[in-house]
Parts: sequence; structure tokens; C-alpha cells
Amino acid sequence: MIHDPAWRASFVGGLASDDCVLRTAMHAPAAGFEVVLACDAIAAANARPGGNASAPARMGELGAGGLDSVLPGQRTARTLVAWAQPCAFVDTNQSGPARGSGYFLFLRDSMSTMSAVAQSPWFAIDADGNHVTLRLAGAWRLPRLAEIEAALAGLVLPACVTIDGQALAQIDSACALVLLRALDRARADSGADAASWVGFSDVNARIVQQVRSHLDALAPQPVPQRQRVLAQLGRQTLALADLLHGHVNFLGATIAAFAEVVLRPRRLRQRELTVQLEQTGLNAIPVVALVTMLIGVVVAYLLGLQAEKYGANIFVVDGVAIGATREFAPIIVAVIVAGRSGAAFTAQLGSMRLTEEIDAIRTLGLSPQQVLVVPRVLALMLALPLLVFVGDVMSLLGAMAIAGPMLDITPASFVARLREALDARHVFVGLAKAPVFALFIAVIATRMGMTVGRDTRAVGAATTSTVVQSIVAVILLDAGFAVLLQELDL
Repeated sequence: MIHDPAWRASFVGGLASDDCVLRTAMHAPAAGFEVVLACDAIAAANARPGGNASAPARMGELGAGGLDSVLPGQRTARTLVAWAQPCAFVDTNQSGPARGSGYFLFLRDSMSTMSAVAQSPWFAIDADGNHVTLRLAGAWRLPRLAEIEAALAGLVLPACVTIDGQALAQIDSACALVLLRALDRARADSGADAASWVGFSDVNARIVQQVRSHLDALAPQPVPQRQRVLAQLGRQTLALADLLHGHVNFLGATIAAFAEVVLRPRRLRQRELTVQLEQTGLNAIPVVALVTMLIGVVVAYLLGLQAEKYGANIFVVDGVAIGATREFAPIIVAVIVAGRSGAAFTAQLGSMRLTEEIDAIRTLGLSPQQVLVVPRVLALMLALPLLVFVGDVMSLLGAMAIAGPMLDITPASFVARLREALDARHVFVGLAKAPVFALFIAVIATRMGMTVGRDTRAVGAATTSTVVQSIVAVILLDAGFAVLLQELDL
């Protein structure tokens, strides 16, 4: 690899003890390269701090060649390491022989490399001291992409560089991407903002800027470090608190919008309210009736298995009547509505936000709360009590259907016992829960839709989150109602 064993070298200033770097004047293996001997352990006196760096030293047995003399000097900073070859040496200066090891470092001089590539038809390089100007020329289009990429392959630039596009006729996004990546490779040791861009036309500058913004977005993200359990708990707690804070704020804004509608009824959009009543109420009756009837059948069947052991078949009517009207029907119907209407609200409003329809409503001077939120919230609050009543009736019909063949309770006996066991307050309690459930479901659904991110993945995630949050809210509210009604003896 080394052609001439005779070469000259110089110490680098500011060396630490037992460390030395020598720059050679030897014939390099290829044009634009120079050879440096990097010594990691040398006992020469002139390599130590305070040593006589100007005194010559004799070295031999350097592996591939020998050292004639050592002369003082400084190594230039504008060099890049191309490759390294291990070597061994013996220092035979006046302080005595010292053995060491190191590497022949083959350095590529940046100015020599720039001179080699400066003749490219696609760009020219002007060097003025430490400042370099890269002047782009021609039409950088996709058909010539391979030639441009090959010309930029050997580009080496210092930290201070100016990119001049005055002679650049055209550039497309593909060639702009190749240029930016070549500049990153050529200036690996400098910051991304160290280059200045001048002389570009508005169109070319816009193309380069767009490609640069997308290139920055595609940069690899740092690998997140594993957090401890306590840190994860704290982060999740803060996220939950922020979510609840947002829901409370949106609830307040919704109540304020309702107050405006009460003061000015003409602001209520009746056509939108009618459409939402149809979608959330009438269209939901079949699924609500089917599910609640099956729930009534299951509850009556399970209660009948136990009551039959004690001959208390007739008391199955009491359990089904009170349980269905007070608890089962409101909760089951609210869960169905949360999964059906709540998800629909979030998906609709999220799609409108994605297509900027909500921004258009604001541009027209209208309030999104009045146009989109109030009709949906009001429609759900009106529809859910009606659906709960349908659920009450269908669950009792389901229990009556199974009570005849299983418990020998005729429909007439079932209805007679139902009149005695079912007090009206149980029905009213179940119906009173429905508007509260509907309010929270609608507020959560509309708020998640109004604040969703502007991409399709965010819409799907918000829809899923709406269903989960609504179901959890319904269960928590029902538990609160149970404690409150117990205190009130209702």
C-alpha cells in the first residue's frame, strides 16, 4: 500500500503525553491523498509536553517503511480519513529506544477533492480561503438523475459553504432530494443550518424547501428510553387529568350554547335536530328491542333456576321487573347508544374536521357549537329516555316469554304480579338516568370529534376512544346514582 519508504513528517502541536500524530510528505497511493502516522504510545522526548519538538529523531522498523527525519510543523485541518493501516515503530532518539504501535492514516484532502469534482457540468466550486461557494447549473431533472448523483458522489465541503442557484434553470423534487443528501454527506461534521442558499428562483427555492421539510420529517426518531413504573404512572395520570379537564371545559361550552338556545330559540337548527333524532332514536329501536328482550330472557331464566328450588317461582317477576326497569335497561341501552351513536358522532365530526368543514363554518361567522354540537346533544338526550322505555317493555316481554314454559307462570299471572311488585318510582328512576347518560355520551363523542387530529388514523383512534370513555362514564354515573338514590331512599 505504501510505495516510497522515504518520507518526511511533522509533529502536531498540543499533544498529550505518550500520544503523537505525524503528518507525512510521502507519495500517497492516489491523487488527493496524504499519509499520516498516528502513534498511540511513544516515549520520544520531543513528543511529550515541553519537549524539544524541533530536535530531529531517528526511527526505524515502521513496518512498511522507515522514517528518515522528523521536522516540526502543523497538520492542516481540512482533511478526511480515507482508511488506516496498522504499523509498528521503534524510536531511537537520544533518550533511548522506545517501541510503539499506531496506524498509517490515509487522509483525503478536501481542497484536492473539490478540485477534482469542480469540472462537473452540473455545478462548479469556487474557493476563497475558508469559504466555498457551490454554484449549481443546468436543468436538474429526473432523466439526468443518475449523472447528477454520480457527480455529487465525491463532493466534500467545509462547514462554511454557500449554495448558489443563480445559474440553475430547473430542479425537480428527485434531484433536490439527491442534492440535499449529498450536502449532508459532504458536510457531515457541520450543522444542517451552516449552509446559505442564494440566487434561487422562487419556484426552485420552493421545491427545495418542500423537499427539505419532508426530509426532516423522515429523519429517524430517537429510540424512546424505557420508563420506570412510577414515571409511567405519573405520565398516565397527567394525561387522564388533561383529558378530564378538556371534557369539563367542553361540557361548560355546551351548557353555555344551550343557554343561548333557550334565550333565543330561533338559533336551534330544527332540521338538523330532526335528522339526529331519526338516526339516534328511531333507527336504534330494532337493536335496542332485540338486545333488551334477550337480557330479560336471560335474567328470568337465571332467577328461575334458583327460585324453583324453593317453590318461589312467582318472585321471579319481582326480580326481573325491578332489575330491568331500574338498572339493566338504562345501562344496556346506554352502552348500545355509546357504541352506535357516540361512535357515529365522533366519526362524523372528525371527518368534517379532516375536510376543514368546521373551519368553513367558523369562516362563515357561525358557531360550530350551535350548528354541530347542540342538535346532537339535544337529540340524544331526547331519544335515550324513549329507548330506555322500549328496553323496559321488551325486557319484561322476554321474561314473560320464558316464564311460561319454564316456571308455569301464565301471562295473566305475570301481569298481575307485575302490578303488585313494580312500583312507578323504579320506572322513573331508570328514565331519569337516561338524559344524564345521554348528556355525557354526547359531550364525550362530540368533543373527541371536534378535537381530533387531521389524519384518518386519528379519526379511527378517537372513535375507539369515544366508545371506551362513554361506557366507563355510564358505569361510573350509574354507581353514583346508586349511592345517591340509596341516601335519598328512592
